[in-house]
Amino acid sequence: MSWDYNYRIDGTQLSTYAKVVRIMDTVAPLRARNPQVPWMPGNYSDPDKVPGPARVYLDTLVRWTNSAGAVTHGNGEAGHMAENLAAIAALLRKHTALPLLQRNDPDKGQVSREVELIGTPSRISERNYFRWPLVAYPYWLGAARTGLGTPSLSNLGDAVSYAAVITFTGGTNGKLTNSTDGSGISFSGTLATPVVVDCATGEVTQGGSPADALVEYDTGYPMRFVPGSNTLALTGGGTVSIDLQDAWHV
Repeated sequence: MSWDYNYRIDGTQLSTYAKVVRIMDTVAPLRARNPQVPWMPGNYSDPDKVPGPARVYLDTLVRWTNSAGAVTHGNGEAGHMAENLAAIAALLRKHTALPLLQRNDPDKGQVSREVELIGTPSRISERNYFRWPLVAYPYWLGAARTGLGTPSLSNLGDAVSYAAVITFTGGTNGKLTNSTDGSGISFSGTLATPVVVDCATGEVTQGGSPADALVEYDTGYPMRFVPGSNTLALTGGGTVSIDLQDAWHV
């Protein structure tokens, strides 16, 4: 029995415009080169290197009919193919934000990743089969699991997740530490209003206003969660709540 991935872009089903949709996925390469050390065989690799964007190809067998399965104008054999092709292009060429490619995965549930169209679609095989070249966020992200916190938190995926929103409520000169990864976030003063740290974007807010000066990071980045269990500890009183999206390579 086949699985329906139900590919969508920002919630719009691609099956409306394409009879077949598939993804050719790749694992994102790590950024930066490995330095060569004169006395060391091979190259030195830093395990903390982060990946760059992934190269992804979106293949679509574009429909000749409209969403109702009919041809309603007399442009001959091509039917509505040009309209459906333009509709897919419009979904991928947003100017306000990066499009969100979504699918239902048989073992991960609903996952998504931001994508960017980097070229024009090319015909492959049949004349209405088009391949769209994309670059994408390096990981597929699961739906956010909310209200997580100390003493432990599990990333259910197989990739490091930076997609977490951490909310500190109350406390004085507090610190959240992830001893599994070695990362930590400290805040100064007494929190009369919760402080929210978006680990994916680095944005820090308090009461909806920027509050970057309130926090410091142990490792130069907000906090990340490795696959499996992450051991957390909070000092300084107050509470912490974490919304986490698990991350997968493919």
